[in-house]
Amino acid sequence: MKLATETITIYVPYMSEGEIEHERIVIRGASWHQTNKADITANGLKSADLVNVRIPVSAFPGQYVTAAAFIPSSSEFAFKEGMTVVRGETEEGYSDLIRDRGRDDLFTVLSFTDNLRGKAQHIKVVLS
Repeated sequence: MKLATETITIYVPYMSEGEIEHERIVIRGASWHQTNKADITANGLKSADLVNVRIPVSAFPGQYVTAAAFIPSSSEFAFKEGMTVVRGETEEGYSDLIRDRGRDDLFTVLSFTDNLRGKAQHIKVVLS
């Protein structure tokens, strides 16, 4: 995939002994396109960053599966709305990461689309 040179870190939630934990997964070879959307409302100016990330299926460290087919295991990965994504690679634990919500490299998955046909199979992820 052209221009797929970005590294991202995804925090994947899972249950462990009744607690939600987060596995950190680093993906190299994603494309990143960030824009700022603004709107004037009766309450003033509203603004948000909107990011489109495309990740080739081959960039995943394990097997990518659709959310409907996902069965938790160490070799499968599926996106879910609400996952946390960092632009770049980070070693930070999830609890340290979310303390600083004002970071400009920290995003939340809003939606995703699987494009698993043809030669350029990839996942498009929309972040904010």
